[in-house]
Parts: sequence; structure tokens; C-alpha cells
Amino acid sequence: MTIGTDGELRVWAGVDADDYESKLVGHENLSFCVSNMKIFVGSSSTNVLSGYSLELDSEGVVGPRLTSDVTALSCMQSGEVVVAGCGDFSVNVIKICDLSTTKLTGHSAPVLSVTVAREGEVVASSSCDDSVKVTIRDHFHFYQSSHFDLPRFGLWKQNLP
Repeated sequence: MTIGTDGELRVWAGVDADDYESKLVGHENLSFCVSNMKIFVGSSSTNVLSGYSLELDSEGVVGPRLTSDVTALSCMQSGEVVVAGCGDFSVNVIKICDLSTTKLTGHSAPVLSVTVAREGEVVASSSCDDSVKVTIRDHFHFYQSSHFDLPRFGLWKQNLP
């Protein structure tokens, strides 16, 4: 499965296959994730999280309009929670059952990557500000547990033998 800035989501028949099914799912798609027989797509043109069946035959707008481009997506295996990293430095945790959103802040640059683990209890994100943030849920409230500032790549390269 691939997605591109041309707006198409492509499902390939296999790793070495030239055949694929495609569906126009937006104007500029920056991220997607697959969970529980659904494909979630984040688009920069509408800032809306959309959901599709794996057969690409049904669609439904899944989440609320977010405040910025969706730059990274991750979802729980069950599909109950989708985490969206955004260009406005925020991470949005979306519960699919009621479309409620919890906005996590703390980065000072666009979010590059997000992941959700332990049944939605832990959310980790990385950002262009060279930081990684790990947030833990306690009784449906999120609090920041750790914020790591990472050295620039040039520093890592200088320390290598």
C-alpha cells in the first residue's frame, strides 16, 4: 500500500506486482495507517482524517477537522484510537467511537512521527525540533512523562569511530 501527494491511495497486488487498485482520496496525502480492516488517511488539503475499507469501496469522514496538515498517523491494532501528528506542532489522539479528540502539545516544530502503544495508554512523537515526547494516559487524561532533546545528526556523526 502506498500513498502520495498526487492524492491517490494505491493497494498493490503483491511486493513484486505491477498491478494495483487506486482511489483518489485527497489532493495531498501525507500519511496513512491501517488497522482493523480500515485505512485511515491524513490529508493536507482538508486537514480531515478519512477512513476507507480495505476494498476501497466505502468512505466515511472519521475525525474532526484538525488545525493543521496531518503529517504522521498511527493507530491501535483494534482501530479504536488513531493518533495524528500535525504541522502545527500538536499531536491529536482521536477516539473513533465518539470522535472525541485530545490535543497534546509540547513540540516546537512540526511533528514527523507518532506511535501509539499499550492499548492507547502510551503515545510517542518526534518532531523537527530534535525532540521525542512520550506521553502516558492515566484514567483518560494525558500527562507528559518525558521529553527528550536529541543531538543533531552532525554531532552523532562526529562521535562515530
